[in-house]
Amino acid sequence: MLDGRIGEYIITVRRSGDDWFIGGITNNDAREVELNFDFLEEGKKYVATIYEDDESINTRTQVSLTQKKLTSRSKITLSLKASGGVAIWVRER
Repeated sequence: MLDGRIGEYIITVRRSGDDWFIGGITNNDAREVELNFDFLEEGKKYVATIYEDDESINTRTQVSLTQKKLTSRSKITLSLKASGGVAIWVRER
């Protein structure tokens, strides 16, 4: 677990081989959570594919897809929508 509060939200991470998978979910409250990537190997470069709730997307799931370049020193702020979540796939570039 990377971050969380019982009954409020959780951010968890798992690794499979060289890939990392991060999942986050919140309760009925929208919130911003800062995610620190210090668990990644120092000196390497990564790319994160981020799947987030986005009601402006005209699809059935209303999920946006973005990519960000990362290192072990990177930090990003996640904006979790009420009763929403996020999924992130991190792999070496």
